[in-house]
Amino acid sequence: MREVILHHSLTKDGSVVDYTAIRNYHINTNGWRDIGYHYLLEKMPDGKPTILKGRMENETGAHTLGHNEAIGICIVGNYDITELPDDLYMLLVDLLDELNKNHNGIYVMGHNEYSDKSCPGKNFPLAILKSKYPRTRVETEILTKRELKDILLNITKGL
Repeated sequence: MREVILHHSLTKDGSVVDYTAIRNYHINTNGWRDIGYHYLLEKMPDGKPTILKGRMENETGAHTLGHNEAIGICIVGNYDITELPDDLYMLLVDLLDELNKNHNGIYVMGHNEYSDKSCPGKNFPLAILKSKYPRTRVETEILTKRELKDILLNITKGL
């Protein structure tokens, strides 16, 4: 089973190819060797939603501190202020279905579950996608930062 972490670009999907701008930022500003994500979904200037390939799936990503072995997918847009367009949602589900088949199962997490960021956005349908691709590992489950905070808060309340 493979973990997939979803992100948003926190930018408005514009009339330019945002993939190039994000890749240039990752390389020239962050000093990384390539874009940090494995996939990026965005609408092209003609309005067509498209999947753009970033790093190879067998390469370590650079998208979530401590969890870069997961597949990182960024959907261009700011889903704190807008809703995910239906066509991008359907394209994302198609990609997740393909990854699920290729990896004998996946589970979906949001970047916000490993950081204090809102990513992939307050209006992003993360709960729906998590229910479709749940984390069902019964073995040793890795706690997310938020789960660990909740546990520690409950322990300290009892002291």
